[in-house]
Amino acid sequence: MSSEEFVQYLVFGIQDGSIYALIGLGFTIIYAVTNIINFAQGEFVMLGGMLSYMLVEATKAPTLPTVVIALMVAVSLGLFLYSLRARRIRRTYAILSTIFTLGSIPFVLFLFKEFASMEIDIAPASILPILMAGAIGAIVYLLAIRSAKRPSTVSLIIITIGAAIFLRGIAGELWGVAGHRTPVYWERPSLEFMGAMVHTQTIFIFGSMVAVTILLQLFFSYTMLGKSLKACAINPVGAGLMGINPKMMALIAFALAAALGAVVGTVMTPKTGMDYERGFVLGLYGFVAAALGGFKSQIGAVIGGLVLGVVMSLVIGLSWGPFTSGYKDVWAMVVLLAILLLRSSRLAEEERIG
Repeated sequence: MSSEEFVQYLVFGIQDGSIYALIGLGFTIIYAVTNIINFAQGEFVMLGGMLSYMLVEATKAPTLPTVVIALMVAVSLGLFLYSLRARRIRRTYAILSTIFTLGSIPFVLFLFKEFASMEIDIAPASILPILMAGAIGAIVYLLAIRSAKRPSTVSLIIITIGAAIFLRGIAGELWGVAGHRTPVYWERPSLEFMGAMVHTQTIFIFGSMVAVTILLQLFFSYTMLGKSLKACAINPVGAGLMGINPKMMALIAFALAAALGAVVGTVMTPKTGMDYERGFVLGLYGFVAAALGGFKSQIGAVIGGLVLGVVMSLVIGLSWGPFTSGYKDVWAMVVLLAILLLRSSRLAEEERIG
């Protein structure tokens, strides 16, 4: 392998590692607050890319996805209002939330009808899916996680797997089995760096990872909501005694992680494309990144994702025997197995303390 090829594979590794790092961050946010490993995280990445594609191609959007998303948004608004209810007037708020949900459907459908009559630029088409995925993440928590009666940790993990299968099936029905791609953010040729070619979208992927990591650190360190989430992560019972609602914090964690997954999906789709089945593999890589860095460490998940991406890219660059792109998923499994074997005692200790 020449020096130019080494740098090229290093660039590919940083690009893939940035994607894995962002997905791993989603795992850590939910696990830190709820001790749940959300195996539906990869599906939110897929939804971000697919929703971005649908909005970019708004003039060709079929009716069914428009109606389904309108219903999701409307129901999420109603459920959010219902979650804020006071116990003494629960019935009144339940009635109001139902009326609000049903009344929102025509309004949201009207907005989507307006969208279908114009071309949507790539900027709003990248931002709107993030908000939509966040709402879908909140719905998944309210309908699947929060509604469960005294579930065990294993039961909650199984629920997230079921949610992932459901979202994947819905996406397959709405957008078909073919892959889709959105326009790149910056229409110009690739840049040259030390003999390697760097795609302009790769810069946006890496920049998004850096920006999101910094913003999350600032959010959890300097905002009241972020500190409340950290408090629930450290001691949910103590946080509840201080007036923090752990269930509301879990809802926010799911919505935040889903929105973060959509960020990954929207920024990577112009470069790598997206299809309805890709969420599983992406979620797998994000899980490995989070396991490599520690499920309760955001910086660790970022480092784990970058290390995973770079190592896998360089190993594939050898192009010898099993070290080829066809064995990429296999090597991810090898890394995961090694992590579980080396850190099994530590993971068990974290589970006992958490």
